[in-house]
Amino acid sequence: MDPEPLRSMIHALMPAAIEDLGELIRHPSVAFSGFPPEPVFRMANATLDLLQAYGLPNARLLPIPDG
Repeated sequence: MDPEPLRSMIHALMPAAIEDLGELIRHPSVAFSGFPPEPVFRMANATLDLLQAYGLPNARLLPIPDG
């Protein structure tokens, strides 16, 4: 099996993936007692959107009690 097509595809996709990850890290995503949950939910939804855009249509958010 020739790895070159896969290597070329990864090389072509990497700039957009790096840009997407850069956008993700701009979201507040750490929660602590008293921290408003909305920023964490926005981060979770942004991550979900990215996963689905990158070909994982069954990705979903799971509720975590007291999480």
